Amino acid sequence: MSTVPPPPAPPAAVPPPPPAPSWTDAAGADDAAETGPSGPSGRPDASIDAEQGSAPEAAASPSDESDPEPGIAAGSEGSAGGAPSLPPGFVATHHADVAEPPPPPSVAPVAPEREPELEPGSEREADVVGSTPVSLPPEQEHPREIVDPNGVGAVVPQMSAGAMRTGRIALGILTGLLEPDEKVESLVQGVYQSYIAMAALTDQRVLLVNEQEWVPRVRSIPLAPELVVQGWQDDRTASLIFLADDQSITFSGIVDRQLAQDFAHRLRDHVARIAQ
Repeated sequence: MSTVPPPPAPPAAVPPPPPAPSWTDAAGADDAAETGPSGPSGRPDASIDAEQGSAPEAAASPSDESDPEPGIAAGSEGSAGGAPSLPPGFVATHHADVAEPPPPPSVAPVAPEREPELEPGSEREADVVGSTPVSLPPEQEHPREIVDPNGVGAVVPQMSAGAMRTGRIALGILTGLLEPDEKVESLVQGVYQSYIAMAALTDQRVLLVNEQEWVPRVRSIPLAPELVVQGWQDDRTASLIFLADDQSITFSGIVDRQLAQDFAHRLRDHVARIAQ
């Protein structure tokens, strides 16, 4: 019969580590070393009390020897007076002690230098104008009056108000193309080359001008025995067809139909007189 071995013994309890010595414990150990376990040797009790009373002062002496930071000192003083203390590294300052910077000095504006005026006949004036000063008379002033050497003003009132208003631009261009000694006998407003135009019968030619933008179309047909004019009309407008230079030139859209008939009659009379 086998024997059962006994159970293993429980592990031994580990003692707790000793507490770390503190400053007060070290001081107490020093006092104990000096006084001994049975009290001071050869010292009165008064001296022991004096030494015990001076121990805190001696312990506080290292902190007194190091100078505190200015900011911490300022904060402690402020807390004593009721103001909140400042964190370490901050210094309390008073605004009254900080002097405001002086304003910048005012600078007076500097006036630009004025160039001297040029004297008549001076060398500098000759350099600006040219190598040689030139004196020219002013342009002649034209009088503000109606100048109508071509007799246009006597013919325009025969047109209707709508025709004058519609053909005003073309009429302005046409009057600029007339010769100084050219007399206008009849005017009609219509369409030439797909643009609003004006036709004039003068003592020298038939002049057709439209108001095409930038490049107006101009056709001048001299009075000659071979010139032929044909007229067409409906209940609204009339057309004049000129046969010249082996071409048929159409001037259509004439609102003043009576003026178109008069234009054709006057042109035939001119051609008949030239043919005689």
